[in-house]
Amino acid sequence: MKLIANFYLRQSAYAVLHAIFLLLALSPFDILPFGFLALLVLLQSIAEQAQETRQRVIIASLSFSVATTCITFFWIFATIHKYTGESYALTGVLGLAYTLLFQLKFVLVFFALRLLQLQNGGSFNAMLACSAVIAVADAIAPELFPWSWGNAIAAEGHLRELSALGSVYAMSFIAAFLAALALTFLNSRSGTRPFPVRAFLLPVTFALVVFVLCGVSRYWPAGSATGAPLRLAVVQTNIGAAASVRQGDADFATDAINRLFNQSAEALQLYAPLDLLIWGEASMPFHTAASDAANRDLYSPTLDGVLEYLRRRAGVAVIFQDMYRGQAGLVSRLSVRDAEPLAERHYFKRRLVPWGEYLPLEHAVPQLREWFPEAGRFSAARDGSELSVVLPLSGGGAPPSSSLVAESGWLQDPQKIRSTFSLPARGRDVTIKPLLCYEALYPADARVLSADLIVNLASDAWFGDGIEGAQHASATKLRAVENGVPMVRAAMSGISFAVNYHGDNIVPQSGQGRPELLMAEVALQRRQTPFSRFGMPVFYLLMLAAGWPWLMQRFVFSRTPENK
Repeated sequence: MKLIANFYLRQSAYAVLHAIFLLLALSPFDILPFGFLALLVLLQSIAEQAQETRQRVIIASLSFSVATTCITFFWIFATIHKYTGESYALTGVLGLAYTLLFQLKFVLVFFALRLLQLQNGGSFNAMLACSAVIAVADAIAPELFPWSWGNAIAAEGHLRELSALGSVYAMSFIAAFLAALALTFLNSRSGTRPFPVRAFLLPVTFALVVFVLCGVSRYWPAGSATGAPLRLAVVQTNIGAAASVRQGDADFATDAINRLFNQSAEALQLYAPLDLLIWGEASMPFHTAASDAANRDLYSPTLDGVLEYLRRRAGVAVIFQDMYRGQAGLVSRLSVRDAEPLAERHYFKRRLVPWGEYLPLEHAVPQLREWFPEAGRFSAARDGSELSVVLPLSGGGAPPSSSLVAESGWLQDPQKIRSTFSLPARGRDVTIKPLLCYEALYPADARVLSADLIVNLASDAWFGDGIEGAQHASATKLRAVENGVPMVRAAMSGISFAVNYHGDNIVPQSGQGRPELLMAEVALQRRQTPFSRFGMPVFYLLMLAAGWPWLMQRFVFSRTPENK
């Protein structure tokens, strides 16, 4: 029954409901039923477009795009304003451009189902195929802040296990299938589309089998841990958003390095022995620990000195992010300072945030730099790799308080620290999969080959303490489940966490918008998953298998003489 007669008003109402339900399904709310309701509303909207013109379908899809941006991800507008430093009017224009460019999955879903003449018509084959189309559109749509309908059911531990099979988009498939099953049942009860009860047996059985397999996967024992648990501390300094106007602010830099050193020393005093300290992205912005000639204007001897003091005097390995000017230009990198005497190891960021870290189309239209002077100037790396961390043999601890006071003046002289203190004895090696900021939102980028631990350094300071931080952190946890590897996220302003290979918190995650320490003992225990073994191809093969019965049914139908 259509409560609103006008097509455009009705579709707009569906779009608003979908956006609200999706918002409530995602973190920090994590209300599971709304994840299915959001897709149920979407499917009902599609069902009512079957006989409509293309123009009407386009308008309906755009209404979903606008509603999702303005309601579910309303923080995007504030972020654009902070990143670009532009007026509210231009921010609104850029927000609309974002909506049209990066919320295309609704257009893809609406027109793919229309082109295939596929609706959730009630049959089991149609449910599978319709759900597969939604999941594939979820995976291939270009997005600046990747989200999926699978994230809307990620709060439930058993359903979360589906991501180990075929990434978060496999969860989107199941969420869409269960929504299609529920909509079919509701329509049959209302008499809109009569559907015999026995026809529900196959889809209901399929849903039950999925839940059973998820339970088996969740409680199936993993391999034994590699060595003793890794004792680590995440240092969350919360120095605030590092706008480019602060690049020459000496007080800001002093505050940043003081917080890093003081909180690191506090962590060593409270939790020693520690194997590893992890600093969030942008904890010491605009600076580098590289002292070569090309980076002379970026080099901070104090940053270099603090890192050397921690690894040599305190005997703890440190993972951190800094800037670096190389042959490719200015890059953001994740670096490791540990018990290895030969060389510091680095990972260079591959996915950059438009406007924040680079200016789109700047080379084609140089005038854009005049319009967006605050935009970043980073270059993207092409290759990524896993890094080895050589842990100190005995674990780090804080030097005596009297020594800390006496030696604090040495922090600006890294050469004195190197000549005074030797490196700690080498302990075991731990291989990490490094991810910088929102690289952790892309399953293909985060695929683990042989790493023992995923390490994600992030900064959500641009978003304040709103819901974006919770949405971002919750979505990245799925990389641990997909790869069957524990994960640590160090966010400069929060949310930081340490999770096992099920995506469950090992310790309570940190808050947002405040300095904090997070200490965890992480068992380096992993399991082999279909996704870690085969990557995204396994997802597309599963979706092809789901759509194959309907495709064959359509092929046979088209070959039947009376249907030609």
